[in-house]
Amino acid sequence: MTSILRAKAVAVMIGMTAVSYLFHKWSTPHERGFHCSDHTIAKPFYPVIIPMFTVLCMALTTLFLTVVTTEYLFGFHLKQVIDELTKFYVGLMSSILLTHICKTYFGRLRPNSIDGICNARHYCADDPTRYVDQFVCINASPRMAREARMSFYSGHSALAMYVAFYAVLYLLYRFKSNTNPKTKCIVYAIQCIIFILGMIPGFTQGYIYWHHWSDIGTGYSVGALIAYLAINYA
Repeated sequence: MTSILRAKAVAVMIGMTAVSYLFHKWSTPHERGFHCSDHTIAKPFYPVIIPMFTVLCMALTTLFLTVVTTEYLFGFHLKQVIDELTKFYVGLMSSILLTHICKTYFGRLRPNSIDGICNARHYCADDPTRYVDQFVCINASPRMAREARMSFYSGHSALAMYVAFYAVLYLLYRFKSNTNPKTKCIVYAIQCIIFILGMIPGFTQGYIYWHHWSDIGTGYSVGALIAYLAINYA
């Protein structure tokens, strides 16, 4: 990567980071109603097991250590490390921005939105089969009321899977020419561990009713797809 391309890449990264942050901070999710008979959004509230900040820190640390350690084994070249981390970051910001856009556009209610977060069951007191087109969250902060409408798709699963799949593909491509059986076994084991770890954050979100399982599956798929595109075409 030439100095001009590297400067452009840095500008793109800064721009994508700013856009992603502003979109997340100021966007308002689509407000949709609910059917009183819909039990998929009537789950109890449980606090998040793994906060998004923790997922992000662990993901960045894992990828950084994977790249630096691998490049050290091949003869450390700072330029190679920077180029690889630049590609990774561009894909990461693309994944985060796409997640925010989808959450805002679809406005899907979380499984714990009606009874757990919004306490909106009183809208169904007169007719348990009615459709409530508009409702207000009671005893919920503005942030939580906004979060109740941002189920699709899971940011936890998309972010974690993006990093995990990127690391798996990076190791696959970097050790592709290595024919040592022991080395291959070690690399395969590391890839399996990273991939499994990448599935845990999304699984916990489904376990505590913060996402529908279809949200989590979509997040896994989108994260893996963006990782493939980033490492091959960024």
